[in-house]
Amino acid sequence: MVRGAAMDQVPDATRLKPISARPNGPETIVIACPSPADLHAANLQLRAQIAEHAQVAEQLRESEAYLKQLIDSLPQMVWTCAADGCCDFLSRQVLEFVGMQAGDLIGDQWTRMIHPEDRARVVALWQKVTTDQVSYDVEFRIRRHDGHYRWFQARALPIHNEAGKIFRWFGTCTDVHDRRLLEQSRADSEDRLRLAADASDLGTYDYNPQTGTMIWSEASKRHFGVRPESHIDYNSFLAAVHPEDRAQAHAAIQKAMNPGSDRHFTTEYRTRGPHDRQERWILVTGRVLLNESQHPCRVIGTTMDITARKQTEFELQRAKKAAEEANRAKDEFLATLSHELRTPLNPILLMVSCLLRDSTLSPEVRDSLGIIQRNTELEARLIDDLLDLTRIVHGKIELRARPVDLHNLIQMTCQICRNELEGKLLKLQMELHAPDPNTIGDGARLQQILWNLLKNAIKFTPNGGTITMRSRQEEGFLAIEIVDTGIGFDPAVIPTLFAPFEQGNAEVTRRFGGLGLGLTISQRLAELHGGSINAHSAGPGRGATFQLRVPIRRSFPPRQPEAAPLGTTGAAHGGQRILLVEDHPDTVRVMRLVLQTMHHHVTVATTVAAALHLAETQPFDVVISDLGLPDGDGREMMRQIRRIQSIPGVALSGFGMQEDVRRSLEAGFSTHLTKPLNIDLLEKTLDHLINERKVENA
Repeated sequence: MVRGAAMDQVPDATRLKPISARPNGPETIVIACPSPADLHAANLQLRAQIAEHAQVAEQLRESEAYLKQLIDSLPQMVWTCAADGCCDFLSRQVLEFVGMQAGDLIGDQWTRMIHPEDRARVVALWQKVTTDQVSYDVEFRIRRHDGHYRWFQARALPIHNEAGKIFRWFGTCTDVHDRRLLEQSRADSEDRLRLAADASDLGTYDYNPQTGTMIWSEASKRHFGVRPESHIDYNSFLAAVHPEDRAQAHAAIQKAMNPGSDRHFTTEYRTRGPHDRQERWILVTGRVLLNESQHPCRVIGTTMDITARKQTEFELQRAKKAAEEANRAKDEFLATLSHELRTPLNPILLMVSCLLRDSTLSPEVRDSLGIIQRNTELEARLIDDLLDLTRIVHGKIELRARPVDLHNLIQMTCQICRNELEGKLLKLQMELHAPDPNTIGDGARLQQILWNLLKNAIKFTPNGGTITMRSRQEEGFLAIEIVDTGIGFDPAVIPTLFAPFEQGNAEVTRRFGGLGLGLTISQRLAELHGGSINAHSAGPGRGATFQLRVPIRRSFPPRQPEAAPLGTTGAAHGGQRILLVEDHPDTVRVMRLVLQTMHHHVTVATTVAAALHLAETQPFDVVISDLGLPDGDGREMMRQIRRIQSIPGVALSGFGMQEDVRRSLEAGFSTHLTKPLNIDLLEKTLDHLINERKVENA
């Protein structure tokens, strides 16, 4: 036997072998010892094998070190388990994340690092996987060294030996915490959106234009009146739209899919459900999504049932239309009322004005005629106030801006009210201290404001009282104050003082009368001039102060053509041939008398047909015509007369709205005068027209 080596490691040449045997006799074994050369060769061979094994062991250690470095460099946590599922290796990432030593988690202790809410689920799944010998994939939370948990995805694959049996498990844990948070946030957002959609009855849809398929939420199906289980495609979508609105619904989507569009659309249309046949209004929004080739691939959006809103809108539109019709009817009523009230006042005022020109009248008769004239003009002013209020409400007042001297307007206003001041023995004081009273404005409207304020002071000041009119310049404004010693008012009524039909209280209305429109109209006219009116009183019985503020303007716009000039009565040009078209007998009689006292030749026609016949057979210098005639409209008559004779015309009507004036001028009248007519105004108007015609014929 060779000492120092196992028999299976000794080369065949050096092994002991039997050298002879005697047949049929006892066995005799003769041992042959290897030679020294054989022993040396065997020793060399053995050393070579040992060196080879050492090299293999070193390579294995290097491979293990490389593998460890490779595992430690991975972003995932790496672990291995034995075939029975007991953990026997954890990578550095695991230990550093959980803050433990390897021995703390070997075996089944690794479950300690799992969130308590996930532990039972994960362990049960791991036991099932190791029993069924299948792959492992699960997400759960792992406790970090600071006590916080993060979500990881754990995966494991079984490693089989040559016999096909599992002898090890290799697994990884990948951090998916941010993804889980994002998914949770998205789920929460979807839940909130779903709740909001359910609360607001907001539906959603998703349309694929390439396949024609559509996905509708339950709310959208309700909006289109289809059953929840119904399959929806583009054709069934269009079929659920009201037939009159299908083209609009299709066009909205197609327009958003066209190149160059902003890819968004919002539209409203009706639906008519194929199952419930109910008509609904819906609001549809949409957005077109593009694929990588920049072609439309999806259309997503929302639907909302707006039937109730549309019904409300329709009701409001009907109510608005009804209100507009009622308003038009009211305007027509006021205009007709104005016409009917003005028409009988016209002959009264004309006759009184004509009589007052008679210098032989006694003072008593003149005073009586003055009373008639003042009260007639007051009635006319009340009618004007009603019409002015209507114009103001509808924003139909236009200002004719011209240079205005406010001091001159104040003097003229005081002159107009002179008889009333004298009748109540009121003392009028003038303190006009504004260094430059010139501004730009509508002189007639500014005088209307001053007239209203002065009339208001006269009305509420007892006999023998004092009214003071002041002017001054302050901070770019001209300030005009009318101060009286009248009944005053409680400062608490100031907020309603300028409201229509308000006069402070019912007692004032019963005592002094009036409609309470003067201050309302005056304030609005002041605002149209960029100014204001303010009121002040120390209390009942202590007088009142009203201040008009008008901005100082120095830029003069181009002068517009003047209407009939207003000023001191000039000498009328007599001897003119006037065609008077009027069907009111009293007005005809008085107008003929007035015009004849001006030395004009008057021919009367009471119908359109008669006027046209006279225009065809006789020459005239001026036409004065009412607008409402028995057989036609005075404006159309004027158009026809202008085709027969090129003569100026004066429209005379109880309709005095701005629209009435505009239509008269468009028909060919040179001017429009509103009844009741002041004789001085009529004379100046005729004088102006006659002068213009003489210039044209020169």
